[in-house]
Amino acid sequence: MKTPFNREATREATFVIAAADSTTESKAQADSVCHGVDDDVVIQDAIDNLPAGGGKIYLLAGNYSISDTILIDGGTYISGDGRTATIITLANNSDCDMFQPRDQANGCHRAMFEHFMVDGNKDNQSAGNGFYGRFYNCYFNDLEVESVYTWGFYAYATDVTPGWGAQENVWNNSYFWRSGAGSLRFSPYGSDNWINKVSSWNSYGTEDVLIEGGMNKLTNCGFFGTFLTMPNSDYGIHIVGGAFLNTVLNCTIDTFKKHGIFLDANVTTIAFTDISHNLVRSVSKETNNTYDGIHLGNATMNGVIYGRVIGNMYHAGWLTLPNKPAYAIRLTGANANFNVVQQNMSCPGDYVTGNVGLVAAGANNDVAHNIP
Repeated sequence: MKTPFNREATREATFVIAAADSTTESKAQADSVCHGVDDDVVIQDAIDNLPAGGGKIYLLAGNYSISDTILIDGGTYISGDGRTATIITLANNSDCDMFQPRDQANGCHRAMFEHFMVDGNKDNQSAGNGFYGRFYNCYFNDLEVESVYTWGFYAYATDVTPGWGAQENVWNNSYFWRSGAGSLRFSPYGSDNWINKVSSWNSYGTEDVLIEGGMNKLTNCGFFGTFLTMPNSDYGIHIVGGAFLNTVLNCTIDTFKKHGIFLDANVTTIAFTDISHNLVRSVSKETNNTYDGIHLGNATMNGVIYGRVIGNMYHAGWLTLPNKPAYAIRLTGANANFNVVQQNMSCPGDYVTGNVGLVAAGANNDVAHNIP
């Protein structure tokens, strides 16, 4: 497809693109106008013709249909007119990721994505993530990622061979909805990521957030399941063995089938996790007296160590649920050692067995000043 981007790119670092259904005024100011089908060709051509240091792709308000992955180079800045105005939808049966680094081995460095919606059209796909790969030091702001077949954002890297993994990314002020596997996943080499002011609703997978790496921060976020008759994830936040120095702060975790926050030391130890000042509500909705608001540990040889669980609240929430959790907070496993569990609060009657429970836990855990 011939586009106007085949020109000396060093003269200009911004390309403006209009959708097939953009306004007449928008089309008049655009460098190129999409056709409403295979719009990834036009967008990709614009990216390919940016200067070596990157530049801006401005997608004017309208609906864009893509059928192939858009490959991102370092320094690329893709911006729309707002997450309800600029909408990028994956066409039926495309079965691909929507955005990836062009160079998966070395990753994509210092790219930015702002002010648009990503619609994965999940019901008409058999594969695909919203954003996938070794994104490094990238910024995602004011995005809506919905109806993706697998993960909304999967920070994936198999090693740190180039000197970094999928790390130091920032997600801010964004919204996820109806992802097939979950909203956010950080692989073992997905570390140092900061997720702030992000909301996630009604994911269909095992968890809304899966953390396998270290030093990730979730702050001021909301992760929400849904009503009893609708599908939603087993866990709100799932942190697995080998993860370390992760923080969950000032978040709401609401209405999940099993644990609200699950530190799962099934494979290897989880160390130095900070879970503080969160509100957990309406969990264990699948089975009564089985799961917990916050569950730390595993009955195997591994454990959660040097963790801090302070100032959290568990509440039954505004739903009248037939099932309740066993504990608001449970610390379990013979190798669950050197944890601080203090100043947490729950309401009597919102759990079956107890507020804070040490179930065959290890030694030197400081559990005090919890209410009731």
